[in-house]
Amino acid sequence: YKRLFEYTKKYQVIDSNYIRHIEQSEESRTSNQVIKIENVLSKALNNSVTNFMIRRNEILVDLYDYDWGRVTFENGFERKQLENNDNPKHLIFLELANLKAYIKIRNEIRWKTSGDNIKISEIINEYLIILYNNFPEKYLPINLFYPEIIERYIEADYKNDSILKLIIKNSLLIYSNDKEFIEKNLFKIDNLINNKYQISSSKSKPRLIVKPMHGLGNRLRVLASAYNIAKETNRELIICWDKDEHFNAEYYDLFKEQDLGLNITFTNSLILNNIHDLRSYNYMENDLYSHKDHIINTETDLDIFVISSSVLKSKFTDYQKENSFLSQLNFSNNVSNLINSINIDDNFVGVHIRYDGINWENLQAENISNWNSEAHELIKSHRNKSRPQDFESKMRNLLDNDINLKFFVSAANKDSISYITNLFSDKVYFLDTPTINNRDKLSLQYALADMILLSKCKHLLGSGWSSFTECAVRFSKQKQKVEIVGEDF
Repeated sequence: YKRLFEYTKKYQVIDSNYIRHIEQSEESRTSNQVIKIENVLSKALNNSVTNFMIRRNEILVDLYDYDWGRVTFENGFERKQLENNDNPKHLIFLELANLKAYIKIRNEIRWKTSGDNIKISEIINEYLIILYNNFPEKYLPINLFYPEIIERYIEADYKNDSILKLIIKNSLLIYSNDKEFIEKNLFKIDNLINNKYQISSSKSKPRLIVKPMHGLGNRLRVLASAYNIAKETNRELIICWDKDEHFNAEYYDLFKEQDLGLNITFTNSLILNNIHDLRSYNYMENDLYSHKDHIINTETDLDIFVISSSVLKSKFTDYQKENSFLSQLNFSNNVSNLINSINIDDNFVGVHIRYDGINWENLQAENISNWNSEAHELIKSHRNKSRPQDFESKMRNLLDNDINLKFFVSAANKDSISYITNLFSDKVYFLDTPTINNRDKLSLQYALADMILLSKCKHLLGSGWSSFTECAVRFSKQKQKVEIVGEDF
C-alpha cells in the first residue's frame, strides 16, 4: 500500500462503507498466474502457494538492481520485457529466488519440529529431485554438491563433448555466478583428470581410506591417528583430502612431500566410486547413521573407509605415537618462513583465542548444521568463554610475576589481537595475517605457522573444545604447561 500510494499518479480517499470485499480462495487467488513450479514446491513443503510466493518475491526483489516499485507502477512495459521467457537474467533470478525460498522455509519447518537445521547441500539435492521428477524436460538430474556432476564433466571431457561441458558449467552458474566460488569449493576439474588422482583397483594389501573433515586441527588429528592404525596393521593409507568451506587448500599447500615410512596417497573422494568391497565407519555425529567413537575392527581383510573430524578409535590408537607422527612432518617453504619470522624463547607464553566475534555462529564453518544440537551448545559455551577479555586477567597476573614475559597470540579474529595489543603493546607478538577466516590457502598457511609457534611456547593459554589448541599441544616437543580459559582461569 505504501508503494501504491507513493507511485500512483492520481488517488482519492473514499468511505470504506462503499467498498465490498470479494472473498477469494487459495485457488482463485492464484488461478490467473503461471505458478506451476511454485505449486509443486509449495506442495512439497506442505505450505500455501501464497506464502511461498510472498517469501520468494521478497528474495527476488533484492536480486534486481533497480527500484522494483517504480518499474512496476511507472513503467510496466519494461518490467514485462524483462520477465519475458527469453530474458536469461530474469530466469536466473527467478530460479535462484525459488531455491533460496525453498531452503529458508524448509529449515524453518525443520527447526520448529526438530530444533536443528538440515545441511544446505541436502536441501538442494531434495529441491533438484523434486523439480526433475515434475519437470524432467527442463531440469537435469544434477546435484551440485556431489561428485556425480564432476564425473559427468570428466566423461564429457573424455568424449570431447563441449556442449555437455557447457551445460554443466551453466547449471553451476545458475546457483552461483561467482566463478571463483565454484573453482574453490568444488573439485578442480584439471586435478581430477590428473593421473595423480587415479588409484589402481588392484592392490597388494588392504587399505585404510580416510576422509578428514572440518578445519586444520580436526584434519591433522584424523591424519595422525589414521597413519598410526595403517602402520600397525600393515595397510596402505589413502587420504581423501577434499576442499570445502572449512578447509579450502590442498595438503601439499601446507606440507612437503616426504617419506614417512608408509605408502600414503593423497587424493579426493572421487576414488570411492571405484571401490565397492569395504567396511565403512562414519564418525560425523550429525549424520543419520553415525558411528562416532566406535572401535574400528582392523582384523578384517576388507578395505576400511572412515569419514571423521576426530581421532579414529581402535586398539592401536596411541596419543604419543600420533604426536610423534606429527613431529615428523615437514612444512612447506611458505609455512617455514612464517615460523622462522618469530624467535620463540623461554620467556614466551602462547595465547590461543578461539573466539570469532559476536556473530561467530553466522559463519559458514560454524553453522549448527555441522553438529548436532547438543554438540553445538557445548561448542557455543566454550566459544563464548574464549573472548579476548577472558584472557586479560590471567595475562596481567603472569606479567606481575615476571616482567620479562612476552606473549605470542594466535586468534581467529583480528579484533581479538587488536584488543590484546592495546592492553600489552610491546609484550605482544603475532603473525599479521593478510586474510583471516577465509580458510583459503594463505589463511591456512598462517594458521599452521600459528599452531607451530604456539607449540614452541613453554606455557600455553588455550581455548576449550578447540582442535587448534589440541594440535598445538600435540606438536610441542617439550612438556608444556597448558591452561584452558574458562576452566583453569
